[in-house]
Amino acid sequence: MPSGDPINEDGHSIALNEIQDELFDVCEEILRQHPQSALDLGLQVQAFALAEDGYFTEELDGQPDINIRRLADAGCHFCGVEPLPGVEIVPLNDGDDDDDDAVQS
Repeated sequence: MPSGDPINEDGHSIALNEIQDELFDVCEEILRQHPQSALDLGLQVQAFALAEDGYFTEELDGQPDINIRRLADAGCHFCGVEPLPGVEIVPLNDGDDDDDDAVQS
């Protein structure tokens, strides 16, 4: 959630809570589509990140979760998008500190 966004007593965005049901229905519909371009795929990765924000905003400790995050990060990188613009993304702590040295194609 963007910094400065008013939050409730549980620490959740008040504005996001008001539109949550409709927003997640839209995200699910976007994810059901077959991408026809990198732009479509980028939108899907962002919809996934919004619907499953814990992969980006929480520390991950299980290999399946880390692999899902890696795939989402790769999609973001390929499409040139940020998963959650304006939100601080928790870096992966999977013991691989050489991500910048990964083979680029």
